[in-house]
Amino acid sequence: RAMQLAGPVAELLGQLRDRVLAANRFDPATSTRAFTVCLSDVGSYVLWPKIVQRVSRAAPSVALRMQVLPQSDIAHALETAAIDVAVGAHTELPRALYQRRLFERRYVVLMRTGHLLEKARMSAAGFARASHVVVRLSSGIQEKVDDILGQQGLHRSATLEMPSYLMIPPLLEVSDYIAVLPGQLADAFSAKGGVRARPLPIALPPSVIRLFWHRRFLEDPGNVWLRGQIVDLFGRV
Repeated sequence: RAMQLAGPVAELLGQLRDRVLAANRFDPATSTRAFTVCLSDVGSYVLWPKIVQRVSRAAPSVALRMQVLPQSDIAHALETAAIDVAVGAHTELPRALYQRRLFERRYVVLMRTGHLLEKARMSAAGFARASHVVVRLSSGIQEKVDDILGQQGLHRSATLEMPSYLMIPPLLEVSDYIAVLPGQLADAFSAKGGVRARPLPIALPPSVIRLFWHRRFLEDPGNVWLRGQIVDLFGRV
């Protein structure tokens, strides 16, 4: 009998907590609440500084944390409030999560300054023949590159796999490897010198970057405010 009641009681307690949260007014000027945002490694480099700057100005006493989680862990983390929101090109999250489209992320080829392909006309065949640094993440972009090349009878045979885009520039600067990566990140790397971005010679669809949150916190004033800040920052990119 007790076991039968455990589930409904836990659900009722959760609903009560959610209503209490929703009833509490959120004042960014005085709040000391802590927010946790889940981002990818790309997001941590190009989005996180803007989020920190925006939130810090509007809510100076709010604490911010960032986490990078596997896609398989994000839904549970949102439900349990381990994270407040997630931002990324997550294609396999449950449809039960709320989401808001932010922007499209387009991809380019990055190479060292002075690379043979820097100024040459790059064909799909020449692109495939080059040595590639590959980062395989949940967006599935690298797999799409392979599929598109495969449809043309081409194959990237010389590849070096790495776990993060953030490790790529130092390797490119001292080698003839090239890499397919998000344009925003390529621009940030290129601004520091040593590498240059070129357009892709294949028609690679962009990734859609979305903001995700759980229905339990749909009306939570603090969560609503944080989502509004992120949408205002990136929803028009």
